Amino acid sequence: MANNIFFERYTNIRDIKKQWLQLDKVADSINDEYIKYTYYQTYEWNEFLYDHLTKGLSGLTTTMCYDLVTVSGKPFGIIPLTVTRLSKKARIPSCRVAGVLNMVCPYVEDFGEDIVSAVADHIKRTYKGMKLSLADVPCCSP
Repeated sequence: MANNIFFERYTNIRDIKKQWLQLDKVADSINDEYIKYTYYQTYEWNEFLYDHLTKGLSGLTTTMCYDLVTVSGKPFGIIPLTVTRLSKKARIPSCRVAGVLNMVCPYVEDFGEDIVSAVADHIKRTYKGMKLSLADVPCCSP
């Protein structure tokens, strides 16, 4: 792939805690008004969602997927998706909050066309045949 862009899929958020916290730290260190990295993209919030959405009956019908995007061997972003098996629907997890939902990526300025294309191709290939719901994702999202 161009620029050494790779994807790894995880179903347990704790398996990528280290990489996610690295992205949170980068976002925290970038003091740029154009960065759209919010609390709803942090590991802390997503771990809460993971625990909430995988317990009880919802755990039987819902799978959490975390697609780690690496560029040149370094964490670049995470695509968090809630996959509901029965309805064959994949969506960015929200738990019906009013926050901005998005791919977890502090490198908004570094999102070149090759990375956007690779992410789009990955989503199309991985979630083929599913209804992809991006209703809550902002237009400025890569």
